[in-house]
Amino acid sequence: MVEKGLIVTNDTSLLPRYLITDDENDIYYENLDGDRVGKFEWVKLWKRLMRQSNSITKEPLAKAIGLKNIKEKTLIWDMSCGTGKDTLLLLKFGCRVHAFERNKIIYNLLLYHFYLMESVENFPLEMLSLTFGAPMQVGLIDKPKVIYFDPMYAESANKKSAPRAQMAMFRQFVGEDIDFETHLEFAFTLASERVVLKRSVKSPVLYKNRFSHSIIGKSTRYDVYMIH
Repeated sequence: MVEKGLIVTNDTSLLPRYLITDDENDIYYENLDGDRVGKFEWVKLWKRLMRQSNSITKEPLAKAIGLKNIKEKTLIWDMSCGTGKDTLLLLKFGCRVHAFERNKIIYNLLLYHFYLMESVENFPLEMLSLTFGAPMQVGLIDKPKVIYFDPMYAESANKKSAPRAQMAMFRQFVGEDIDFETHLEFAFTLASERVVLKRSVKSPVLYKNRFSHSIIGKSTRYDVYMIH
């Protein structure tokens, strides 16, 4: 694992550490304060996605991305990969995804799963790229048609929809993306077709002069900004 950017130990007294689960299908990070983050479960999630018949005409994210009208293997940037759940969904729909993560610990956890998926049958590893940092910091040339952005907000605007324990822990560990509007504005200059911003249902619409429409799910809203 060292050559892949992670130093893993089975010394239970050593902190901070990356700790692989017994079945090696997941990994955690624990620090000196007892904070723990991880359990992204890519293998389990991918197998579940492959069993599901997600329709691009009904799935809110697919509709927001505009997958019905764009070609297979179209490049999409996921500006804030997080746990990777939405990244895997985009891969399931046949997109070529370049995912960014600027929290070094989270990036290392994602990197473990990236290499782990090499052994998962029919996983399109060649369609996924992972980069540490934000697009505006790394200076990439390969511009996408669509940029998808799911920043970490301070708290959900929908008080009745409390985050699951894992997501609450993730939110506490990562913290709020206080500069997300700066990154959103940068996305407007890069995407050739549209930018999709994930929001809670009751959150106000940002940049109304650029705003096109929303796709609304049960507890999530996808605001679409068409690039002209």
